[in-house]
Amino acid sequence: MSNISIQHNHCLDHEKAISEAEQLLEELSREYGVGIEQRAEGQYAFSGSGVNGTVQVTADAIMVEAQLGFLAMAIKPVLEEKITAKLKQHFS
Repeated sequence: MSNISIQHNHCLDHEKAISEAEQLLEELSREYGVGIEQRAEGQYAFSGSGVNGTVQVTADAIMVEAQLGFLAMAIKPVLEEKITAKLKQHFS
């Protein structure tokens, strides 16, 4: 398995950061068919075909950790780029 680990710092207040994370996760769910589960305030899990992971929102950063299955490993650079772009869109 291959992993993706991305941390993106932000200057949003905590409630706004959580709201942006939830919007981001809804977009990913629609676009890629991943299921989203809220574990605690600001902590989420996602899973779909060939990928699963977590998202955690803190006071000054959002962290995305993902484990890629065999087929998804081939497009790891593309996935990292898309995740980074979405984080910049929502948290910059």
